[in-house]
Amino acid sequence: MIGIITPYKVNNYGTKLQAYAMQCLMNKYDDAELLGFVSASDSRITSILGKVYLKAKLKLSGKKTIKTPEMLKRDKAINTFDSHYKFGREFRGNSEWKKEIQKYNAVVCGSDQLWAPLNVIADYFTLTLVPDEINKFSYAASFGINSVPLSMKRRYKKFLSRLNSISVREDQGKKIVKDVAGRDAQVVLDPTLMIDRDEWATLADESELRIDTPYVFCYFLGTNPEHREFAKKLAKEKGLTLVTIPHFDEYNEADKDFGDMPLYEVDPADFLSLIKNASYICTDSFHGTVFSVIFNRQVAVFERFQNQSAESTNSRIHTLLENLGMTSQLFNSKCQTDEFVNSIIDYNAVNVRFNELKEDSFGFLDKAIGHERR
Repeated sequence: MIGIITPYKVNNYGTKLQAYAMQCLMNKYDDAELLGFVSASDSRITSILGKVYLKAKLKLSGKKTIKTPEMLKRDKAINTFDSHYKFGREFRGNSEWKKEIQKYNAVVCGSDQLWAPLNVIADYFTLTLVPDEINKFSYAASFGINSVPLSMKRRYKKFLSRLNSISVREDQGKKIVKDVAGRDAQVVLDPTLMIDRDEWATLADESELRIDTPYVFCYFLGTNPEHREFAKKLAKEKGLTLVTIPHFDEYNEADKDFGDMPLYEVDPADFLSLIKNASYICTDSFHGTVFSVIFNRQVAVFERFQNQSAESTNSRIHTLLENLGMTSQLFNSKCQTDEFVNSIIDYNAVNVRFNELKEDSFGFLDKAIGHERR
């Protein structure tokens, strides 16, 4: 049996769907289930210090998340997706974990930004709790940063050195592993890209959301008004309805009065359906881009962050587009809507490259797990 350690409690479509994909992917090799750990019962000094550090950082930042009633309804809709997971028992305390973890032949962590500094300080997604004798590896792990803080390099090296096999989602992650731990890591596809289109289409068909007019689907997590202006112009020029998911993380002034059809109570199946059936997609989301590729949609991809920003996660989108030969879909301030409309993506070529990368990624898993797919 394979135990999966992955973030799944975050109210985010990409997080929920990547956790589902991790489960489907590992099930191709062995029975698999998501593992839960009640962090409040973790008595290790590293975990305690990590939680203290996190609370202090959030307090100093002064950031307050504003949630409207409509946004809270969206969170509730997103969380209904948890019924699609198979869970192992939720471990309470270190001693219970050490005893029960023995039933797993392997434990994998991935994907998403689980190796961001705050997660590493909390010391759960590092597989530090997994004993030496159990096979442990990462699949498509992401650091969520361009470089590891100098003060944390020793901590990163320690957990990376214990893993039996390492795979990451971005080229930058591969460089970080080499720099910090002196080890080679393989860049693999995000787990959502490892699941066949038909499987995602079946999940999308669970949606009861119906839009009876051709539309542009706009899914922005960032706050850039320029990106929204592009989407509005595209919808107007093509005579399409502009469907949006506004104010995703918190209230965003750029989303005020944006779109012809702003949606709130959207669950992950609805999200897939919106992408699958759209005429065009505009997004600054990694997983918004991923599912556009899976469903072979015409997509304009935007950078959410300035590349020099310490918070930038643009590298994951860059890696994906470069590997698939789709860098022309990356928006810049000089892009015109007519250029985008006329530059039809050659998905025949993209899918050939996509399938090659998919087989390379399965090759990593075959070696990491110790046998081929069943």
